[in-house]
Amino acid sequence: MGKVIGKNGLLVEVFLPTDEFRNFIDALSTMARTGLVKDYKYAIQDLRIVNRQTISGEFFNRNSWAYDHKTQLEMLRQRVRSSS
Repeated sequence: MGKVIGKNGLLVEVFLPTDEFRNFIDALSTMARTGLVKDYKYAIQDLRIVNRQTISGEFFNRNSWAYDHKTQLEMLRQRVRSSS
């Protein structure tokens, strides 16, 4: 779960059995109709084609993570631009 910066919202990643997905969406719809949540969006991720990578150990120094956030963020922005 994560906070959406600059907005009144949350980002949540859940893994549900296929049979439970419809129940989850129905519950979100009910909460939206009753005003418990303003609205929602969802995306389906196909885990068969996902590659994951942990942060390299070279960025862990003196019991904390240290990396150049601005450089990493710009690299991600460039990747997003090149993929669109």
